[in-house]
Amino acid sequence: MAILPRYRRLGVEAAAPQRIDYSPLAQEGARLGNAISSNVDRMSDFVYREQARRAEMDGQETVREQGALPILQRLSEQGGPGISIAEQSAYEAANRLAVAEIQFEAENQIAAILESAEQSGTGFTTVTAQLEDVVDGFSASLGYLNPVAAGELQLRLQGATQRASRQYASAYRARARAAATVRRTEAADNLEVNILAAARMEGSTPEELRAVVEAGAQSLADSGMTQSAVERWTESTYGEAVRENTLFRGMTMPIDELGALVESGATDPTPLPGMTLAETLTERNRLSTLYNSRRSAYESDARDLASRIDDSYTVLSAGGYIGPEAQADIVAEAERLAIVAPELSAAAERLIDDQRYISMLRGLNPAELEAERLARSGGVPGVGEPGLDTPREVARLQIVEEVIRTTEAARLRAQELALEAAEPDFTRLENALEILGVAFQDLSVGPERVDFALNQALQAAESIPASLRTDEINDALVEVQQIRAAMDRWRDASPEELSAEAERLRTEIPSQENLPEGVTVAEAILMQQGQAQIIDQLIRTKADDLRQETAAALEAAEPDFARLEDAGAILDAQFRDLRPNPAIVEVALNEISEAYAAIPASLRTDDMDDAVIEVQQMKAALDEWRDALPAELSAEMERLRTQVPREEDLPEGVTVVEAILMQQRQLSLLSAFAGAQREALGSGNAIEWARSQQEMIEDPVTGTARLVGEPIDLTFADPAATVASIDARFRELSFVETRYGAPGQNVLLPQEAAALQSMLETAQPGQQAVILATIAELGQDRALRVFSSMDFNQPESRLYAHIGSMMVTGSPRAATMALEGMGLESPPALSGNAVGTEFRSITGAAFIHAHGTRATIQETADLIYRALAARDRSGADIFQTSMYDRALDMAMGPLTLEQVNGYPALLERENLNVDFIEEWLADPVANEGLVRNRSDLGIVNFDAIRGGDYYPILAGDDAYYLATGEGATLAYWKDDRGNPILVSLLGVQSMMRYRGAE
Repeated sequence: MAILPRYRRLGVEAAAPQRIDYSPLAQEGARLGNAISSNVDRMSDFVYREQARRAEMDGQETVREQGALPILQRLSEQGGPGISIAEQSAYEAANRLAVAEIQFEAENQIAAILESAEQSGTGFTTVTAQLEDVVDGFSASLGYLNPVAAGELQLRLQGATQRASRQYASAYRARARAAATVRRTEAADNLEVNILAAARMEGSTPEELRAVVEAGAQSLADSGMTQSAVERWTESTYGEAVRENTLFRGMTMPIDELGALVESGATDPTPLPGMTLAETLTERNRLSTLYNSRRSAYESDARDLASRIDDSYTVLSAGGYIGPEAQADIVAEAERLAIVAPELSAAAERLIDDQRYISMLRGLNPAELEAERLARSGGVPGVGEPGLDTPREVARLQIVEEVIRTTEAARLRAQELALEAAEPDFTRLENALEILGVAFQDLSVGPERVDFALNQALQAAESIPASLRTDEINDALVEVQQIRAAMDRWRDASPEELSAEAERLRTEIPSQENLPEGVTVAEAILMQQGQAQIIDQLIRTKADDLRQETAAALEAAEPDFARLEDAGAILDAQFRDLRPNPAIVEVALNEISEAYAAIPASLRTDDMDDAVIEVQQMKAALDEWRDALPAELSAEMERLRTQVPREEDLPEGVTVVEAILMQQRQLSLLSAFAGAQREALGSGNAIEWARSQQEMIEDPVTGTARLVGEPIDLTFADPAATVASIDARFRELSFVETRYGAPGQNVLLPQEAAALQSMLETAQPGQQAVILATIAELGQDRALRVFSSMDFNQPESRLYAHIGSMMVTGSPRAATMALEGMGLESPPALSGNAVGTEFRSITGAAFIHAHGTRATIQETADLIYRALAARDRSGADIFQTSMYDRALDMAMGPLTLEQVNGYPALLERENLNVDFIEEWLADPVANEGLVRNRSDLGIVNFDAIRGGDYYPILAGDDAYYLATGEGATLAYWKDDRGNPILVSLLGVQSMMRYRGAE
């Protein structure tokens, strides 16, 4: 806002008039001038005051609108207030207002500190520091604007904080005193509780309690409690403790001691410790009341015990018994109550003595009880005078008589209950005896019904207590037991034995002296006749049962007879064949043995038994042949062919002719067995043969025997497991090759080779690579044997075996590319005739004797060409000779095409050296050991190939033909008979190295 000008007073000065003589006019002029000057001064002063008032009001209005601190901040930044009244007024107003505002805020802060400290119990030093921080902080907030005002504010705030400190110090001391008082009160209360608890402890006395109270009083005095308060607490606590102790001892001491204490206190004027005489009288009255209450309780317990003893006699009278725990409890209770009812101890002893006496009486029989009653009628020895002259003797007699009455009543009741319980058994016995009586007279009653009646009679008689059995029942029971024993004997007897027994019973007259007491001869004869009739019926029943059992057995064995007949027909057909199948024969032999064993012995005929003897001999012979070596089989065949059995060595009933026929059948079977063995070994299936013959081998890991030919894990899900499984197969292979003397057997079973081929055909190229690589981990020799076990009659098997052999013979990249090519489309470049032309131009006659190998390598080359063309598309549409030549070379795997005397020859890439071969062909060294098929040849002329242009043609493995020319001019090195000669190039090479070394 604009700065108003500052007005000053105006004055007019005039020169001093000359001293003249005033005339009235002059005097009037002077008065007029003075008046004018005075009026002008008044007007000037009025204008100044009015303008100053208005400027001050403007400055104060500015402070009200903008606030004190912003005004001071702005004036401080411009170097202080200006000369205008408004700025001066605003500055002074802002200073006054700022001091008031800050002081008001500081006092609010001081009040808040005091309130928080009083609520939380903050320490005095902490509160003082907080108040000083308020003074310093609020003063500093104004110091940089107006140091004078800040100093004034600091003085005011210091006064306020001093007043606050005094106020909080007074409150702090009051709170501390109150807390100390509370702690002392709590300590006094706790001490009192503990002392009263000690007063209620066994063995505590007023003297001991006095010492404990005095120790507690000293602790309270040490804590700051006033002496008067300590004395009041001591007096009150000790008195209360003595009262508690007196009452506790009165409740726990024996009642007789309590009675003596009450009686002595009635005349003793001595006050109890810590009590006045009046208080002592009050406590003694309490003890008297307690004594009366306890005595009343004792008397009530005594009455209860007397009733309990009476109830015990009631229990004994009813035949009951008081247990040891109850007896001990009654005696202990009587001893406890002896002070009020001493007669109870004697009553308890009598009860126990009477129970022992009653227990003794209960063990006596009626005669002994009667003797005891007569003895007690004359009194009890040692008690009173002779005769019944004391209550004790009368009581003993009453006890005996009561036991007699109770025993007799119990016996009669038991007999009554036994008769009721045995009524069904009497009925069963009566019915059973009635059936037996009818059976002895009626022949239509079968043995089963007699057997049932006997069992019923015996069970019923045994269920009837012996005390209820009459003489008639006992006699009947003896007869029933005799018939039962006879029936048991007859059941196991043959019909002939039963007939003889029936005849004896009908004709034999019993002797009187051999009969049981009370049984007459006539009764014995009637009994024998009845038994004979039962035997007759039993014979008829057995015959019927035998017929039924035979018919049922024949019906049940019909399937077994059919099995026996069918197996016999198979066996006859096999032996009529010149070459019986051992496997079929063994199945038929097992079937005959099982069917024969299932047929009951009673149904077997002599012819059947004789045939089974030969079957068992053949089975035993087969088991022996399985464990025999080929040479042993040959020796056994020679024995069967030439040996004539001796009659003395033959089983009973077997003739020499029959034995020779049996030998001929065994010879036929053995010849077929040996032939099957040779065929299996010759085709490389020794593992399959050993598996079919249940050959066992010891597992080197577990040490247990296991079957040869257990399936190999060909899932390849766990390559390590597959390798371990194939390793186990190689151990089996070594075992069977050594056992049969037949090396070079297949590693895989036919079904395993088929499964491996199927897996390779259906797998993706990456999976195929994993499968082949897993087999390659076996090592070169073993892996090649696995691949060679595949079915080479199948082109796919030959292809996968060749690719697998490439994996282990140094061409894994070529194998991988061949697998990759399987998953690719055949490019147009391979669809023309150029492929075949190029293949024939390169290989010439190298594959003329290895058609399968030729087809496999050609197909492998096509697959590798696909993979190469996929990388270089230039060979996909147009056939690239160089690309195909490279693919063909890679497809050869361990083989390679080398020029020998100008012709292509298929050689082993790593093992055969062309220079050695050409050197030998130029000057062949004669060595019959080089010829692979020597046994099939006549004269071999090594000079025939000397200096010629012969070259090797692969025939298989390391067997080569030597030929010259090609196509129509192809000619082989032959013997004098015209047979082509096979040589071993590895042998040639070895020989040439040896000659060079010489």
